[in-house]
Amino acid sequence: MGIKMIVSTIKPDKGSLHVLAASVDAYAPEVDLCIENGKGPTFGDDYNRAIERFMSKDDDGVIIANDDIVLAPYSLRLLLEDVEALKKLCGPKLGLVAARSDYVRPSQNIRIPRDDRDQFVGMRWKGEGAVKKNKVVSPLFAWLPRLAYEQAPFPPLNWFSDDVMCADLVALGFSHWISRSYIHHVGSMTIGVDMQSNLQQSLPWMKSHRPHYLEQWGIE
Repeated sequence: MGIKMIVSTIKPDKGSLHVLAASVDAYAPEVDLCIENGKGPTFGDDYNRAIERFMSKDDDGVIIANDDIVLAPYSLRLLLEDVEALKKLCGPKLGLVAARSDYVRPSQNIRIPRDDRDQFVGMRWKGEGAVKKNKVVSPLFAWLPRLAYEQAPFPPLNWFSDDVMCADLVALGFSHWISRSYIHHVGSMTIGVDMQSNLQQSLPWMKSHRPHYLEQWGIE
């Protein structure tokens, strides 16, 4: 089977979908790019719908991506190399393997070490050339194994969808990894940049279904 890359977008007219598609054509022409225009009601619902539609029974996993990213020439190669190595290390308990970027959570942000995150580091740093294990990753450009998805699909959320999925999988013994791969990330075009609004929209579901996560994360 070929490599499937699933993109689900709820704002196709405002994102940079054409730029993403152009970068796939240029740097990863072997990828079967599957674009699904989201229908809601949430980001998580859209991704589950797209994955169920495009991931066949013969696929051991798929790459999932947001609509506002751009691949580099080596993005796909490094991601797949790391996935193959991690399959041997983790076996069936491999979770998400996600690329680094320049607009993402600090642990995944390229050239900003977690132990000195207030100081931007413009040169390469030693951790950049190695995969690293992390409890949660943002799947801007990420390998999602079939077994992991079957155990914990995306929750019906916009905000916290990746946090909840990752935490649910960790509780089941899966591990997530940050790849050596890199992609450029324009910004939060998919669900918008109003963080307070996104947070408030997700709180009712979180309080009903995962209140212990809110306590762990210090969110009231």
